[in-house]
Amino acid sequence: MTEPHLIRDAFVLKEAAGAIELVEGLLRPEQPSPAAVERLLERVVARLQSLGEPAKSAVFTHLLRGEALRALGRLTESIDWFRKVTERDRGVVAAWVGLGWCHTRTGRLDLAIENLRDGLAANPEDPLLHYNLACYLSLSGDAAAAVEHLSRAISREGRYRTMTAGERDFDPIRGDPRFVEATRVTS
Repeated sequence: MTEPHLIRDAFVLKEAAGAIELVEGLLRPEQPSPAAVERLLERVVARLQSLGEPAKSAVFTHLLRGEALRALGRLTESIDWFRKVTERDRGVVAAWVGLGWCHTRTGRLDLAIENLRDGLAANPEDPLLHYNLACYLSLSGDAAAAVEHLSRAISREGRYRTMTAGERDFDPIRGDPRFVEATRVTS
């Protein structure tokens, strides 16, 4: 028979994941979060803290906590949780992406690049990691490496070609002929 706390914990995890997914659709990086969104995210963090074991120390719980804290703008705390995830399971792409995102926004582009490279060492074919690394390499001024990783992302999933049009991270290399060729749409 399933113990009641296990059912409650499963519900809390599902609720937290849903709330974070909802919030991600509402947030705009250049705008402050609405108060209601912040209250919801704070509630998610508190509910995750209330979980019993083993749910409280599960990799998925750490990832959710990192995502909630990132959405709240508590980037240093978020980095700590994403690191815990990658230390326990190097295959969780979302944690590598979260680390890179947070480090970039805390002024540590060097660490963002290092994190994405570490993530690719564990997940060499993942197009999202290649795409994000391309963004950060572009921001660092390394056009050749940025185009190389962008090309890898596009070759795995064509949607990344379309995404480059509105991605400001590529502005530093947008005029580079290698970038233009990599993002050219062929018919």
